[in-house]
Amino acid sequence: LSYTEEQEPRDAIAFICARELIRVLGSGTSGVNTNIISALTDWYDCPDMDNDNTITRRDRMLRNVAITLLGGSTLGLLENILTGVGFESGFPSRVIFVYQEYTNEDKPLPEKADIDVRLELIESLRDISRLQGEVSLANEARDYYNKWYEKFRARQTLYDERRAEIMERQHVHLLKLSTLLAISEQRLKVSEVDVKYASNLLKALES
Repeated sequence: LSYTEEQEPRDAIAFICARELIRVLGSGTSGVNTNIISALTDWYDCPDMDNDNTITRRDRMLRNVAITLLGGSTLGLLENILTGVGFESGFPSRVIFVYQEYTNEDKPLPEKADIDVRLELIESLRDISRLQGEVSLANEARDYYNKWYEKFRARQTLYDERRAEIMERQHVHLLKLSTLLAISEQRLKVSEVDVKYASNLLKALES
């Protein structure tokens, strides 16, 4: 993803998919990889430029940083990671935690994947990759978001310190999710429906 001054500049865009989150964020049999967690924390706001000092001491640059991390974990391992990171690091507030306490599915063997769904997904991703331009909020979406933000800040004062730290960036999560919903339909204009739906998703995870 990075490049030196002698190399052609390229965008630092990546999607990291880890079946076990500990393999990405962990270090050895215990503890966490503070270097990668620090980097992911810094890259959350998608900086235009960043640098990476390698072991060889050569300064490598990163341009248009956009990193997405999708990882699975058991509750116990996740607790170990978060305990090692520390809530004051700011990393937990930059993560959307999706969890399920139990499942209604009870199948000894998985069903064969639907090839039509796979092809439809590939075609949709191809169309999305062709989108160009700036994403913006429709007027109705902006009005809804502004009202939501006022209520969000009011709720923050009612939380204890740890919960308030975790929820600190919910408004950013809301905008990012709303953007993803719009882009999934090949739109660069975020609608009020997108923001409402994203808000409901976050509320469901919060409860």
